[in-house]
Amino acid sequence: MHGKSVPLHIKVKDALLQAILTGNIPPDGTLPSEDELARQFDVSRATVRTALSALEREGIITKQRGSRTRVNTGGSTLAFEPLISLNYSLKRLGLDCNSQIVEDRIMAAGGALAAGFGAGTVIRHLKRIRMTGSFPIAVEDTYFSTEYSEFLDRLSPEDSVAHAMLSLKGFSVEKVNMQLVMRPPTPKERELLNIRGNPRVVELARWIYDSRGHAANFVNFVIPETIMKYPFSVIGVEN
Repeated sequence: MHGKSVPLHIKVKDALLQAILTGNIPPDGTLPSEDELARQFDVSRATVRTALSALEREGIITKQRGSRTRVNTGGSTLAFEPLISLNYSLKRLGLDCNSQIVEDRIMAAGGALAAGFGAGTVIRHLKRIRMTGSFPIAVEDTYFSTEYSEFLDRLSPEDSVAHAMLSLKGFSVEKVNMQLVMRPPTPKERELLNIRGNPRVVELARWIYDSRGHAANFVNFVIPETIMKYPFSVIGVEN
């Protein structure tokens, strides 16, 4: 939540963005007038105008003189060709994001992770909540072979882990396996992503294998369908 020191227009912007991302204001829908928004948030028209201008710069809305402000339809659909990183994808959607690291630990690979890394292999797990303003939009779980995990300590929470990994000196990719599915959210995902109603979530699972054929990285991220929708131009990829 924002503190008292946060400017009013940022609070208004975040509230409107949350309404758009949760589908309360649908794609191609219209926002209330500036006067109505000013009354709703108990702020001046100038504050509302500043908040709307910020949303327009990010490509979320379009303001037209003499007509209602409209939510852009293009901001909700993304072609995964190729999906390099969640950071890259969210920027394509026009979202200015920050990240919160909620878990960073060493663990032994088990379950589905054992199929790629090998049962009992020591790996590193990084869990991040992706945010736009104060609103959570994605949960990302990333697992690394410890051989490639040291570079994580040099990254900021907002950095693209996939991009940084692919930029490592001497690292090359032999194969990428990726799958996208649409499914209902789990109770924990509902809590973390502040999901209300009955939207589904998009889940990406992606393995990256190095030039020796060894699993270097597995990433799983979950994002509500109100933010990222079908149809995707690529549903599954194996290179």
